[in-house]
Amino acid sequence: MLPGLVFKRSSSTAHFQIRWVSAIADFLLAGMVVGPLAAPFLAASGLLMLPLIAKIIYFMGVHVCPQPDMGVALSPPYIMAVCMRCYGTVTGLFITRLLYGMTGGKGFTG
Repeated sequence: MLPGLVFKRSSSTAHFQIRWVSAIADFLLAGMVVGPLAAPFLAASGLLMLPLIAKIIYFMGVHVCPQPDMGVALSPPYIMAVCMRCYGTVTGLFITRLLYGMTGGKGFTG
């Protein structure tokens, strides 16, 4: 996954130790990227518990996003849980986190 960030090499052994705070933060960030995209499809599916999960995602989106009605209609009549401005911000954070993990926090300078 993200060596040095989520996993830390133990000094006494060749095993990796999990940095739990970083792993939980990465999991939540990934959920914030995937959730708004998945919500319209979950709501439209009508299978057992999936619409309930979509309602939870939409509930969070309404309380986080100032313009949730400006979301893109991915599965009409259902729209994304947040507007594109909020989704772009979260996606940018996710990409920044991935780049930080890939470069070890050193950036792209030599």
